[in-house]
Amino acid sequence: MSQLEYESLHHNLKLLDLITFESILDNYLEIAAKDEKSTIEILDYLIAQEVQSKETRSLDLSMRLAGFPIEKRLDDFDFKFQPSIDKASNKEMASLKFIITLRMFYSWGRRVWEKPILLSLWESKLPKQDSE
Repeated sequence: MSQLEYESLHHNLKLLDLITFESILDNYLEIAAKDEKSTIEILDYLIAQEVQSKETRSLDLSMRLAGFPIEKRLDDFDFKFQPSIDKASNKEMASLKFIITLRMFYSWGRRVWEKPILLSLWESKLPKQDSE
């Protein structure tokens, strides 16, 4: 790769606002050359790092704009301090298992839709099964 192509690549990455991609490109290309990685593997890694970086920055910005004084996670909650709260049910709710997504696909691609619903509503619409 010539110096002109190298500078053009870095310039285009900056124009596209691919900050992480541009910052780790040189080091990762050296590592990938030693490990004999394919072009697809290299691109996949670099793009994955850029996506992860953008998601992290987006989450940080959303948290700042929300005006939360500090960041709290469910894992940080002290269930021993408040024993009336059931830890197992909170973990189950955090997994969002109670929400399912219905997808309807008609043949020939005419109509496609997705609709998230509560599992309890879905189960209430199902016919009752007799247990024998």
